[in-house]
Amino acid sequence: CEQCKLMGPKFSKTDADILFSSVSGGKPKIAWPAFQTACRKIAKKIGRQTSEVQQSVAACGGPMHTGTQADAVRFHDDKSLYTGSHADTPRTAADRHERLAQAGAVEEGADEIDWAGVQAAFSNFAGKDDMGSHEFQMLCEQCKLMGPKFSKTDADILFSSVSGGKPKIAWPAFQTACRKIAKKIGRQTSEVQQSVAACGGPMHTGTQADAV
Repeated sequence: CEQCKLMGPKFSKTDADILFSSVSGGKPKIAWPAFQTACRKIAKKIGRQTSEVQQSVAACGGPMHTGTQADAVRFHDDKSLYTGSHADTPRTAADRHERLAQAGAVEEGADEIDWAGVQAAFSNFAGKDDMGSHEFQMLCEQCKLMGPKFSKTDADILFSSVSGGKPKIAWPAFQTACRKIAKKIGRQTSEVQQSVAACGGPMHTGTQADAV
């Protein structure tokens, strides 16, 4: 991002860290499809076309090494050494999760209806604990939220953006997820709420025993 001149006032090193986590699903590395998603997100972040970001990356070609980089690597890896504009970078895993969760937040909309039915469905899908990515995928699929504008891959990315890299999400993060789903599929949050509330809970379709 730095050498391809994508960074600036609208996209800092901290923003790059947050964006990387949102597409990596909490993993230390990303594959090609996730990098493509990252390019689209960078374009949206800096207010440019994806094609412009593509051209910048293609023109860069590869890393430009400028002598011994030992100190720079140490500075990058040890967040406690950050100063100036980077001093607010999360220094622990907990801090990072909190920062990512805040970055993924969406403001409450005026169209929202009562959340009671949605919360009941959330509890039914999540079970005794908070909701994991598998339960989240199942809810989105069974509540008929998935389609051309919202795929299983989109659901994974969205889950990571509201979980802050954690394996499960609590109720407030799920509310944020509903708002983000509505924005993603071009519907009102109230419509997503109604779909989830109407679903009620997981529908198991396993083999049933014959009546005795």
